[in-house]
Formats: sequence, structure tokens, C-alpha cells
Amino acid sequence: PAAGGVAPANANGRQQIKYTSNVRNQSVPQPNAPAPDAAAAAPAEQQITSTSLANAPPEQQKQILGERLYALISVSQPQHAPKITGMLLELDNAELINLIESPNELQAKVAEALTALNAA
Repeated sequence: PAAGGVAPANANGRQQIKYTSNVRNQSVPQPNAPAPDAAAAAPAEQQITSTSLANAPPEQQKQILGERLYALISVSQPQHAPKITGMLLELDNAELINLIESPNELQAKVAEALTALNAA
């Protein structure tokens, strides 16, 4: 750039800009690529692997499982999903994974949690 931090103008009166390849955030979103929020909106399609879960710290494991459970529960019980998810997160991780992978068992646990909520 010229003195004063302004790039010199070319013959058209526009500033000349030099692009470099060593800048951050180079990825340009593709027009047909899903937005990052699209992946969060459809977490039921993502698979939780035992390896990926085992590599995460314990507090992050519960976070991952809780986010997946919430997404699944909110489909049938949107008003109670936060409370039911919190109740189910008291279970151990192996059982949570089983619930995520077994829709029938998850619905049974959700019905059980709803009964407990209504009794309170």
C-alpha cells in the first residue's frame, strides 16, 4: 500500500488489492453444501461411534449424548425435551447410546419420564 495505508488506484480508479494464500478462513462455502447449522438441525443422521465418544473427555461425552438425545426427544415432546433429556442424562453412557440407537426403547424411556413429570 501507498503512504497512509491506502492501496494505489489503477487506471479505472479502483484500488489494487493483492490476495495472498496464507490468510485464515480460506474455505469458501459451496452453493450446494449444507450450512454448519444444517448438520446441527439433523443430528439424528450423524452416527456416534464408540471410538469418537471414547476419545472425548467425560464431560464432553455427556454433552454429545445430551445433544443427540435432545434432538430425538424434541421431535415427539418439544415442550418437555429439555427436562426429559436432563432426566435421561442421569443414566450411564452405554445405556444412553442404546437409547439413541433404539427408537422404541427411547420412546419407552420418554413415556416413563413423562409419567414421572406428570406425577410431580
